Amino acid sequence: MTKSFIGSTYGEITTEGIDALINEFKEHFNNPDSVFYDLGSGKGDMVIYIASNTPVKKACGIELHKERFNIAQEKLNKLSLDNTSFLNQDILESDISDATIIYVDNLAMPVSWMDKLWDNIPKNTLIISSKPVKINSDITRTRAYISRTYAKKLKCIYKIKE
Repeated sequence: MTKSFIGSTYGEITTEGIDALINEFKEHFNNPDSVFYDLGSGKGDMVIYIASNTPVKKACGIELHKERFNIAQEKLNKLSLDNTSFLNQDILESDISDATIIYVDNLAMPVSWMDKLWDNIPKNTLIISSKPVKINSDITRTRAYISRTYAKKLKCIYKIKE
């Protein structure tokens, strides 16, 4: 039996958390050439917020779970955001070659999955993740705390893939 996620909160970043990320990485989010991906975008709130509140060229959410994707798509259909899209597919099979900013909440992801994801991320991409993407890589790394729906604060790791 498939668990229904309609109307549920399974742990998304809050608006305050998104604002903190935008503020922390102004040079990335305020760049009109930036392309933002939320990998595991859930109900789409972060993608829609980024597209509505920053000048990014493109904001795209990728979500494997069909019910979550449908919720995000319904929200998007009510708005006029030409630079925004949602894809219902496996992140590891998705073309993210134009990414300049990636957000991934990878707390539940195994290291092997993260290693596969790493190979698909373009160089010079800002990666915002909940835990390290690749420990032995040449990256710039910082840490901060952001607000989440299921935890007051969650440590996130920010990196630039070089």
